[in-house]
Amino acid sequence: MILSAILKANETFGHEWGLAFRNSTLSKLTVPSFVRSLSQMPAIQSLSFRVDDETTERSEAQDKVYKQILTELPPWIRWLTLDNCLLKNMTIDFLALAIRSQWVGGGGGNGLEGLALRNHEFRTDALRPVIELLRVSCDEDKNVTSLPRRLKRFPSSNGGLRGLVYLDISGNVLEDAGAAETIGLLRHNKRLRALDLSFNYITGGTQVANALKLVMRTNTALETLRLAGNAIDTRGFSVITDALTQREYVGSMRFLDLSRNQFKPDARDLGKLISTNHTLTYLSLEGNILSEDCGMTVRRVRARSARISILSTLSCFNYVTRI
Repeated sequence: MILSAILKANETFGHEWGLAFRNSTLSKLTVPSFVRSLSQMPAIQSLSFRVDDETTERSEAQDKVYKQILTELPPWIRWLTLDNCLLKNMTIDFLALAIRSQWVGGGGGNGLEGLALRNHEFRTDALRPVIELLRVSCDEDKNVTSLPRRLKRFPSSNGGLRGLVYLDISGNVLEDAGAAETIGLLRHNKRLRALDLSFNYITGGTQVANALKLVMRTNTALETLRLAGNAIDTRGFSVITDALTQREYVGSMRFLDLSRNQFKPDARDLGKLISTNHTLTYLSLEGNILSEDCGMTVRRVRARSARISILSTLSCFNYVTRI
């Protein structure tokens, strides 16, 4: 096998490998040999399956192939990407079940740590089995009393070293309520470090921002939040600013992506965010509408703060305009 030969030739370098399939049709007959090969190659620690919009590879038959692969996934696979390739909601149920079962089973690894389930345009109800992976158990959080019965037999995603550290569910249809629900589950989550909710039809964003405000009072793990490509407005940005500058803030937020939302931030809110929050080092406002006052505020704050000198607004000055 070509892949096996490549890995063997480079095994002395100790690299981790990723295996990516794009517009590839896999049959159920080839899965056993594929999984067998994976079981002999612990250097492969990430798998990616992607289907482009113009292809016709997304089908119920391919869903069955993905299920078969998930059933036999080696425990050292740490990252899994499914990009516009799933057809049925039930495949997501199976995916979540497989991930939890892997966390329980052990067998030479910590199980899946990074999951991208993007560009499917699934709604919140369809994605909920994956979103629920972020929920802590009743044993760990005495305030959680409504854990679904079907999930109680699994340990929390925060138990020991197991659980997601990265979740990308961008390109779906969570809308405001679903995005707020997802962020809200991080209130007692001590594992997840990065969450991507970009391009999820969030409109206004106040509901999402209020959820973030509560989370930032207890969560010290989340470092990256991406909310790009939604329709967060000026009010939503203002509440996000409050969430990250409140007195009760105990967060570790370092990377905040608010690009391509087309809001017009108030210069006072922007100044407050970058001068008061002392963990944020990367802020993307690209594709929004910044006034001259905003540009002056950014330059003034950066001039007097060494920390802000490494904060990037990603070409925000290309978007400075009079209002």
